[in-house]
Amino acid sequence: MSLISVKKSTFKSLLTTGLLTKSFSHCAVIMLLSVATLQLTGCGDDVKPPEKQVVEEQPSRFSKDKMAYRHTYHPEWPKEVRNEVYGDKETFSTPRILFNAKVEWMKKKTLFSARMDGSDRRRIIPENAFEGRGLIGSHTPKRSPDNRYIALSMDTTEHGFTRELWDTKTQQFILMSKGHGYAHFNWTKDSENVIFYASGKHYNYHVPTKTLTERPIIYSNGLFLLPDGKTFLADKKNKYWLHDFNGDVIEKVDLGFNTQFTMQYLKVSPFGDYISFLSEGLGYPKYY
Repeated sequence: MSLISVKKSTFKSLLTTGLLTKSFSHCAVIMLLSVATLQLTGCGDDVKPPEKQVVEEQPSRFSKDKMAYRHTYHPEWPKEVRNEVYGDKETFSTPRILFNAKVEWMKKKTLFSARMDGSDRRRIIPENAFEGRGLIGSHTPKRSPDNRYIALSMDTTEHGFTRELWDTKTQQFILMSKGHGYAHFNWTKDSENVIFYASGKHYNYHVPTKTLTERPIIYSNGLFLLPDGKTFLADKKNKYWLHDFNGDVIEKVDLGFNTQFTMQYLKVSPFGDYISFLSEGLGYPKYY
């Protein structure tokens, strides 16, 4: 009896020990899996997926509608490129300046006008009118007193360098003469005569009859017909001379600038009361 009891006790002990071992192993596996899960979860918290980079779409400089392109950055443009209209009272209610420019989406440089403060910019000549010709940008265009005509220096495929008029009423070019060199255009007060240089000669073009006449030449670095319509102011080196309409010298004015102190870019005010120029030579350039 005792032997059987001992064997049964031993068997129960072994069975209990085996069950405990299996239970412990099972718990240990569960604990290890739990720890691994925690570790993996922790790693996942530390490494964040890269955020999507959002690139803000930059506004287009131009937006196109049915009528025109509109510029969105400059205070004067978001608006269409407006054309200057001959005879428009509002446009010519104040003085206007002329300048050459190329609209970014166009292929040709053309002529614009604006108010003295740079506002109300308007295109004078359409780009398609420049077929076979182009503006000479270094030559200053000159508008007639009645605002209808503009005298221009052109470079053309047919005639080479030319002096031409743009008629803002008929929207056409008028050939005055061929010729190179600075033109220095001047208009008479009645808007009937354009006076200019071409190839070393001095000319008068009569607009109503389209007649070109050679004039007595006045040598100068720039020629200005004063408001009296009878006197020319000629820019000489460091001085200016006054001539009558036929070219005879009236007076020579020396401002005391020698060859070391040069006058450049001389201009005359609209009423003929002042001249302005840049001096160079001694020290920094100065405007007077």
